[in-house]
Amino acid sequence: MFIFRAAGVWGLFVVLAILNAAFREKVLGPLIGHPVALPLSGILLSIPVFLVTLALIPKMRGASALPYWAIGGAWVLLTLTFEFIFGHFVMGKTWGEILEIFNISEGNLMWLVLIVIAVSPYLAWRLRE
Repeated sequence: MFIFRAAGVWGLFVVLAILNAAFREKVLGPLIGHPVALPLSGILLSIPVFLVTLALIPKMRGASALPYWAIGGAWVLLTLTFEFIFGHFVMGKTWGEILEIFNISEGNLMWLVLIVIAVSPYLAWRLRE
């Protein structure tokens, strides 16, 4: 049951990321400029990712930290797989264009989002102890 819940939470992250990107492109970019909107968008996505994890990932009785780190790692792998597969085969982006999501010098904070995704299950577990 725990694994199914974790998979469902990750699916919610996909929805949050799509809504976040739409908000960045339609509202933030025109309002404050795309160079500022891009890093702000990374921060704005990281906050609900952590809060959703805190709210929806249950504490397992007697569990160690390992399952929570494993879920964070699985979420990162799923996220990267989604970014590359969806970006290339659905959005038609080149592999180089997809790799731009890791370009911090351009203001992209995908690394921050991935770190938050990775550590959120563990942090949620620790906060509930």
